[in-house]
Amino acid sequence: LFIIIDTNILVQSLKFLQNLTETIITDFGLPFIVIPWVVMQELDFIKDGKSKHTVVSFQAMKAVKFLYSCLQNKHPRVLGQTASDVSNNLTIECNDDRVLQCCFSYTHKYPNGNIVLLSDDFNLCNKATISDVSAFTKNVSYNNLCLESGTLYIFIRYTISGFEKSKHDLNLILCTVKEEIKRSLSVVLETEMKSAYNNIWKCIVLRKPPWSALDIMESIQKHWIGVFGLVLDRRKKTLVDEIVTSLRFNTGQ
Repeated sequence: LFIIIDTNILVQSLKFLQNLTETIITDFGLPFIVIPWVVMQELDFIKDGKSKHTVVSFQAMKAVKFLYSCLQNKHPRVLGQTASDVSNNLTIECNDDRVLQCCFSYTHKYPNGNIVLLSDDFNLCNKATISDVSAFTKNVSYNNLCLESGTLYIFIRYTISGFEKSKHDLNLILCTVKEEIKRSLSVVLETEMKSAYNNIWKCIVLRKPPWSALDIMESIQKHWIGVFGLVLDRRKKTLVDEIVTSLRFNTGQ
């Protein structure tokens, strides 16, 4: 499954995207995240302040740093469209068309793969749908991917070297562990914080939901003395610290 990412997702919903890179999607497995070349160009424009919105510039810089971390650490499933991949076969009238061109490029490159556009731009989604490219906003992406899994091709078949396969396998294991942390410990975190702070727990908890695995473990670590140290064996604190350190290392923090 290749998910083509529009600029608005990177800038406005980076945490959602970070979680998506670690989410095992029903019938597809772990997705590949593809950043179109034009999105990299738009991030340049925004982060340099040319958009005249300071908050948006800051968000764009965070997105750039996230991509830098992924690319420098050779994340096995975060891919960038290269300048040489940009085709001139499509008549380009705006940047939306360049994002669509990236979708077409990956459809041609991986004919047995699943190509999906993720964007909160409704008209870009309309253009993609008209062009037979599956397109979803972040609010409906998971449900639609699951619903369409019976009709789309099952996961891409590709050849990878032994070293890359080892990295891919390790990444799959790590993401499976993160999924389990989110599935089980998110309930524990919410239950114990509610028990300790009642209706104001969301104002007090270190990280606000929705949570990544790192958010959950950092929150348990932060609230150990006042909350979790009262219900868990104190020797578990060392384990919590080790998990936080490992998760930070694997997310480039």
